[in-house]
Amino acid sequence: MHPRDVPHSGSAFRWQDARDRVLPLLARYPHAAPGGPVMIRLDPGLRVGFGVDLGPMFVHVTTQLLRAWRLDHGALARQAVANLRERARAIGSDATVRMRFGLVPLAALQVPPGWASSLLLAPDQLPRWFGPGPHVFIAPARNLLIALPSETDQRLVRSLLDEIGRQLPDALDVPPLAWDGARLRRTESDTGPAALPDRGSVQIGGPSHTGRLRSRPDRGTAPRRWGPPRHGARTTWYTPPPDRSVT
Repeated sequence: MHPRDVPHSGSAFRWQDARDRVLPLLARYPHAAPGGPVMIRLDPGLRVGFGVDLGPMFVHVTTQLLRAWRLDHGALARQAVANLRERARAIGSDATVRMRFGLVPLAALQVPPGWASSLLLAPDQLPRWFGPGPHVFIAPARNLLIALPSETDQRLVRSLLDEIGRQLPDALDVPPLAWDGARLRRTESDTGPAALPDRGSVQIGGPSHTGRLRSRPDRGTAPRRWGPPRHGARTTWYTPPPDRSVT
């Protein structure tokens, strides 16, 4: 699809056309430019944007689009998370890849549409792929969600998060999160202003308010390199779109 064919104005892109396609996307950067993509904070303190799934790409929801649709942030977030939950049902419970980082077992999830990290916004669904827990979750990139044992040393968790993030083009700004089987929260050693609600905070109802890696399972050695998302994980247009797509 050519950039000029991407709908990005309220008159050409109606809410009734976008409603069932909008999804929450975890923010890649701590802040959004004024007038750019809509960014709000959802439990447990994650900055979230929204993309309309057009097949080969996402189109970010901007403040201009939101005004044209006559929606508030809460309505947009509720619809996006509902769509996420609906699409998550199509992910098989065997979609995770299990391996080891040194002596630490981990489970990793990627999905063909490219939004595996967004599943942190539906934490009650996580046991389906990762087991009941407790776990520590990291989301180094938009299409990569990893669960580690809850007793994993926090220095190792942070090291793994940083190392993978440096190698992937769609790295995220998401802290480690602890799952105790009932609630997802920031780890005790990783606190800061991002854990607190701000002007854009929205409460989403529901429990807790709330392709896969091609690497073969390893027999005890750390993976040497984490490749970029595969299985046709799509790119993202930022609105107004640049001259090329951004992974």
